[in-house]
Amino acid sequence: MQAGFFVQNAVKIDIASMQWTHVDGTIGPSVDTGRFLNSISVRQTAPQEVEIYTQIPYAKWLEYGTSKMAPREHFTRTARDINKEIKKIIKDECLK
Repeated sequence: MQAGFFVQNAVKIDIASMQWTHVDGTIGPSVDTGRFLNSISVRQTAPQEVEIYTQIPYAKWLEYGTSKMAPREHFTRTARDINKEIKKIIKDECLK
């Protein structure tokens, strides 16, 4: 679970810190209402398995983009960027 909470927090940081160019050309935070940011959850799905997820229906459009919007890739980028840290947390937990 420790690795899951680490990933959950990292995804939220990615969402909160991302800047985005809005339709009117201005640049600002990608967070509008905070609904997506606050929806990132973690749950244990097996003895040594967790899932980081959201139940927000539009999350897939934010992650993968649409024909009118570039992908934001919050989950994908986070998984790639913190891969070494996740492995270390899991290794440390297994040694306990």
